[in-house]
Amino acid sequence: MTLQKKIDKYLNQFEIKKVEGEYKTLFKDNASKKLMDSVREAHGDKLPHDWTFDTYHSILSNLSDYDIKTEEDLEGNKFELIEGLVDVYTSDLTAWLHDHNSNVHYLKEALENEPEDEFQLLGMAQYIAIEEIYNEVVDLLTR
Repeated sequence: MTLQKKIDKYLNQFEIKKVEGEYKTLFKDNASKKLMDSVREAHGDKLPHDWTFDTYHSILSNLSDYDIKTEEDLEGNKFELIEGLVDVYTSDLTAWLHDHNSNVHYLKEALENEPEDEFQLLGMAQYIAIEEIYNEVVDLLTR
């Protein structure tokens, strides 16, 4: 099975439903154990965590817009795709940081990368968090 077909197959195992007045990304009833295990792995110590779940789905959704034939294509589009998922508004970034205590870990890691200014710091932290999820998606697609 081609990578593109795998992307589409896994993407089709998600659905967006209105739950208690909010739209939520959920697994369909036919979601494979392999996908569910991968999403669980992407959560790390944050299970359950809507942001991680939504980000995983967004990565698959965005990958479906690219022409992915090889693992090199996954790597070649990585920066652009992740950069496109990073929040641009400080209020959204601070809400993400506040969303889970373990997000401070990403902030510390971003500080090690010596951002040019404090405005880049939160975006860099969120980029690192998204990159971890992206790597889990790639692992699912390539194993």
